[in-house]
Amino acid sequence: MMMSEYNQLYQPLDANEEDALGWYEKWRGRIYEWVAERSDDKVADVVIVVPDFFMLLVDLARDSRVPMKVKAQIAIAIAYVLSPVDMMPEAVLGVAGLADDATVMAVLLYSLKSVNDLNPAIIREHWRGAGDAIEVIDDVYQSISTNVDKIINSRVWQRIQKTFSNTEKSEETESGRRILSRLNFRRASEGE
Repeated sequence: MMMSEYNQLYQPLDANEEDALGWYEKWRGRIYEWVAERSDDKVADVVIVVPDFFMLLVDLARDSRVPMKVKAQIAIAIAYVLSPVDMMPEAVLGVAGLADDATVMAVLLYSLKSVNDLNPAIIREHWRGAGDAIEVIDDVYQSISTNVDKIINSRVWQRIQKTFSNTEKSEETESGRRILSRLNFRRASEGE
């Protein structure tokens, strides 16, 4: 589901409703407003799902059916999104700075559902966004992978892929070691 379909589903809130909602809805609203002004921007198609992907990861991390190795990967992705220091800082780039956060979450979710580390029914159960969770994950992942240079640069894409993609299944301990060893990718990218 791309930005134009999200615009059809999103209805702006009046002031009283907005005061009653939590940060998640306010965050979504700010992104939708930004996207509405940039309807032809490839970045808009990606950043529009950031709040939904983030809440999906939080809910999955809290689900007892999700394997511990998956929770470790999710925790690292959540930490990256929450970190004020990342490859495309929101403080400098505004909403466009969410593109790397969306990419981290899309790559991880796509990878988890593709290598059967996570039952798609569990993903769908926790989805708060519009449309089918699996279709949205696939659409966002494909949009990023086919428009890398318009959304994030190819070097950032390669690092995110290397860190958050499960191209092969491995034992829990080896997977955990692999993920933790990749945490240094941010340090390396900051130093280059």
